[in-house]
Amino acid sequence: MSNVNCSAQGFTLLEVVLVIGIMGVLVVLTATSISRFQQKNDLDLAVTSATDALRLAEERARAVDGDARWGVSFATGSVTIFRGSSFAGRDSAYDEVTTLSDSIVASGTKEYVFARLAATTTNVGTTTWIHQGINESRDVGVNAKGTITY
Repeated sequence: MSNVNCSAQGFTLLEVVLVIGIMGVLVVLTATSISRFQQKNDLDLAVTSATDALRLAEERARAVDGDARWGVSFATGSVTIFRGSSFAGRDSAYDEVTTLSDSIVASGTKEYVFARLAATTTNVGTTTWIHQGINESRDVGVNAKGTITY
């Protein structure tokens, strides 16, 4: 009399479905986290671009570059460094435009102009950068002495 040991090896359908379901949930959670991280990064890059542009315009005004005033204009999706006493009356040949994500919106003070040599400004205020996708915001401010805060 022989004893036949017949044990089935493999996975049941239930086990396979559970593993696929768990992996699907992990993929969705990972994709959502990566997307949110990218959107926060876009907002941080917008703030960095804005502060860098403000510092460069301030530096050019302090150095009396071109014997002119220098300023920065903020718009949805862009930051522009310009030469002149206002964005409307600028010399557009000197414009330096930095493009941002279209989902980044600027609100508040949108133009700062720095005086020659002293680099002071009468355009005192705060610009709020808002990412529409994640509804987060960051502030960048300039006081009368030209000091930039963020």
